Amino acid sequence: MTRIDADGRFRSSYAPYADTGRLRSSGHPLDGGSNAQNIDREARDQFIPDEGCVFLGVDLSLAEDRDVKVRTKSARLIKMARLPPWEIDFHRLAAATIFRCDPLAVTKDQRYIGKRTKHASNYDMHGQRLSDELLREGYTFTPEECDSMIVAVREPEVVDWQRRIRQSILRHRRLTNSWGRTINYEHERMDDELYRRAYAYLPQSDIGDLMSVWGLIVAHRYIATLTYSSAKAPRVRINQDGHDSLLISAPPWYVWPLVGALRTSLERSRDYDGVPLSIPCEFSLGASWTMEHEFKRLPSQREFVDVAYSVYDGLYGSRR
Repeated sequence: MTRIDADGRFRSSYAPYADTGRLRSSGHPLDGGSNAQNIDREARDQFIPDEGCVFLGVDLSLAEDRDVKVRTKSARLIKMARLPPWEIDFHRLAAATIFRCDPLAVTKDQRYIGKRTKHASNYDMHGQRLSDELLREGYTFTPEECDSMIVAVREPEVVDWQRRIRQSILRHRRLTNSWGRTINYEHERMDDELYRRAYAYLPQSDIGDLMSVWGLIVAHRYIATLTYSSAKAPRVRINQDGHDSLLISAPPWYVWPLVGALRTSLERSRDYDGVPLSIPCEFSLGASWTMEHEFKRLPSQREFVDVAYSVYDGLYGSRR
């Protein structure tokens, strides 16, 4: 099976996970492509936007971790979950704890390991599984080291939330997320593996539904309203769904309207187990999927569009 089609495009299929409803990616029906959601970060510079476009990325900032924090009902964690991304980075703080360094000294790889470990802690993953998953991504840590990393970033309020989830499953045999999506455990064995799936279900399904309903559908509807000067004019196209993110090809003159539409939709407040939360968006621009320009705090329209045109000029020369 070849991953790249004859026209130079990488194509994938998407279908919902049975448990969470999140979209999962795989090869396309003509025996090509592969999973577009687990492309090695070191290979992302090989992916470029559609002709005449730049890449625009939108990412729900620390989304699953914010969801877990508000569901604990802890005043301390709720306050943290509501902080904007330019004031706090949970993954960087986790990495600083794991590697015993100043948060400002955390490297990109260390931050990624902090992110994976934080999710492992939230969902009660064991060190063996985290070790296996990190190894597949090129990071070597023993199961014992991973166990220690998970313990280091564990929050007692999250442990209490996990206990309440177990009690709820034993009592009701089901869980319902903030969108009304219900999973039924009536005929499943009550064991640690099921409990770990249950911990992950609420935040993963919450964020998957949020991105699908308030992100993917809104983007498609916006794209459907666009008109182009000719059949060969560059088009806006959604290239990849990353569960809590979207990657879009767009001409630079469309990036700011897209940002406005997505931000207005995605940053609406929702109740998570009775606690209101607005999950902020982070945006990025790039000449490749490495996304050279990242914005934790959205700049002015002029600054953002200037960066988009700078990326465009670097790709195609000044063709304005």
